[in-house]
Amino acid sequence: MEQWHRLQEVYKVRGPMLDDINARAPWHALYRRRTLDVLRELVAPDDSLLDLACGTGIFSKSLSSSVKSITLVDQSPVMLEIAKRNLGAVGVLGKCKFVEANIAKGEFETAEKFDVVLCTQALNFFSDLTPIFVMARSAMREGGLFYFDIDTCFRWVVIETMAGHLENALAIARTSSDVARNIVGADYYFHSRALVEESARRAGLGHLKSFGISFVSPLLHIFNQSQDFLYKEKLDARARPFLAEELLDQLYDVDRALEASVDLSAAGWMCFTCRASIPSSLDVLAST
Repeated sequence: MEQWHRLQEVYKVRGPMLDDINARAPWHALYRRRTLDVLRELVAPDDSLLDLACGTGIFSKSLSSSVKSITLVDQSPVMLEIAKRNLGAVGVLGKCKFVEANIAKGEFETAEKFDVVLCTQALNFFSDLTPIFVMARSAMREGGLFYFDIDTCFRWVVIETMAGHLENALAIARTSSDVARNIVGADYYFHSRALVEESARRAGLGHLKSFGISFVSPLLHIFNQSQDFLYKEKLDARARPFLAEELLDQLYDVDRALEASVDLSAAGWMCFTCRASIPSSLDVLAST
């Protein structure tokens, strides 16, 4: 089954559960909090925001009062419908546009130029990042900002090891891909920092900055096997207390401290910001 058709089928089932389940998983609560802290510093009231592979629109919803307009793009009609409900719940549909398109196949085209382009929890589905980065670059105004994150190999080696999936843990470590498709039920690829940065530069993106977040997420997630968190009744009792506000605050402080002292590759997610370089940089890709 082709990757993008497989994802469509996965998210027909997974999509309607995501917001509810993610709200009950402490590793995702920490990820969202840390990501929003970053994003709120990057956007301005007059900005136009492009949310690629938007999913349920969780970050667009949180940023909706901080930007002028939002365009949300996803290949899944199920996810887009959930995103519409989520943005409608906060009364901002008038500033939102929803586009069903597969960005991996180059289906999203627009003459509009955006101030900020966002792509979170999606790039691990792509074996080659360069075409996505080229597309993002083409949608950015000069000097525009692109923010994206990448789920790390380290996190899933830890999770699969503790789940007893040692063969797949070894495959992830050796091949940088989820051979068993345990993570989401579709192909899932891991990209090194060096590869990400090279792909971004080839696409005409510059001024790259990288950092890690959710260093403690792999440790919290080991209480559950790979896909258990899709079902709230399977969320391990040992993980639940960390959702309490006081403990989540302490996790946040621990995570910030680790960011300052632990290598980026050991984070739960590697995060990147970059800006559009001069237009001629796009010619580099065409000539290679």
